[in-house]
Amino acid sequence: MPEPDTPDPKPPSQPRDPLAWAWHAACASKAYVAGAWFADTREQERRALAVCGGCKVRRECLAYALDHDESAGVWGGTTPDDRRAILLYRPSGQPRPSLAR
Repeated sequence: MPEPDTPDPKPPSQPRDPLAWAWHAACASKAYVAGAWFADTREQERRALAVCGGCKVRRECLAYALDHDESAGVWGGTTPDDRRAILLYRPSGQPRPSLAR
């Protein structure tokens, strides 16, 4: 029997929300327009990257982008080119064909 102040574990029928971290992201603020993360210019991209710089869930965001093959926009403080490089040079040494150029 669990201790009185120990929360019950989540039942397996209720999967963990893979985007739960997003509520804590710096970009979740109402001050930012959703399209700002899909920059048309280097200046817009630089501004989006600056917001990511101080984000406390940057790692989770990057992991999500890599796991879901996000090929556009700024995710976890990276550009699409940054993410392609990460995936191309991951430890296994095998590039992912969908992102290789």
